[in-house]
Amino acid sequence: MNWDNMDAMKTDTEHAMEMIGKRLYKYAPHITLIQEIIGNANDEFQSNEVSDPTITIDFQENSDGYYIIFNNNAPPIPKHFFVEDYQTFFKSSKSSKEGGIGFVGVGAKQFLTSQNGRELVTITGDKKDEILASVWKYQEGIGVRVGVTPKMPFDDIMGSKKINHTYGTTFVASLTKEEYDELKEVIIQNIHHWWNYGLLANRFKIFVS
Repeated sequence: MNWDNMDAMKTDTEHAMEMIGKRLYKYAPHITLIQEIIGNANDEFQSNEVSDPTITIDFQENSDGYYIIFNNNAPPIPKHFFVEDYQTFFKSSKSSKEGGIGFVGVGAKQFLTSQNGRELVTITGDKKDEILASVWKYQEGIGVRVGVTPKMPFDDIMGSKKINHTYGTTFVASLTKEEYDELKEVIIQNIHHWWNYGLLANRFKIFVS
């Protein structure tokens, strides 16, 4: 067989991941995203034996939209992984035990493609050393576009968002007004529904503003 005369199989990645997401998750994309971010943070706390594992959750509304913000104090994502591989779906630093967070799989893709204009920003690092940021933004007919520092300026990634990142990894997810209002009402119940055992077992702490 002459492999030179053969082409690589074409894949509609967006459709494939949408179908996978529908089979894996029965909850709305913004609820799924919360579950994944907390779950991945717990994985990093355990694998890095973080002494005081903490997740903070904040809400922010500005002229550009509505956002939910998560920070965890696990070790920041390594720079070489963040710049070179973090933007690749299904690529994870978990298997290499280098720290960081998975978060780049089907759950994130399902969230991004569930609404036109969806945006996910990741900030990682230690302000005493270096802070990096990346953005994923979905546009109808184009798909998910990505930008990462230093190729894309930090201020361009952040836009009007005011985030006080000092250590670990911070995630900022855009929401619709309806999702924003809903999550402010139900996020405590949602956290207790999924993570009550972890909280009671002191695996981590979660603070919601």
